[in-house]
Amino acid sequence: MPAIPETKPLEDSISKVNDEFAVGSDREFQIRWERFERVVWILLSLIIVLSLAGVFGRGPLAQAQLRARDGSMDIKYERIQRFGAPSLIEINFPQTSIHDESVRLWASGSLLK
Repeated sequence: MPAIPETKPLEDSISKVNDEFAVGSDREFQIRWERFERVVWILLSLIIVLSLAGVFGRGPLAQAQLRARDGSMDIKYERIQRFGAPSLIEINFPQTSIHDESVRLWASGSLLK
């Protein structure tokens, strides 16, 4: 019968936790991952701040106001429109623009679309 060679347990250069699991580390990967996480957090925070400010609609930056050169009306409207969402336009007329208790306003078809 041939002799059975003597076996040795495998030596692992990676340290173990509680002598059960080998725990390795890749410092270069960790640095790249932390950099990636930081960029993602910054982008998400920026999107949230811009959204609250109204860049994507319905906020302080999305509101605009115009006054006619002759002062006959003030218009408040939303600068940023969202597809399928109703848009609000507020038109105020001073008393000097009202004749016979009525006001005439012409609007183009493109505005109404």
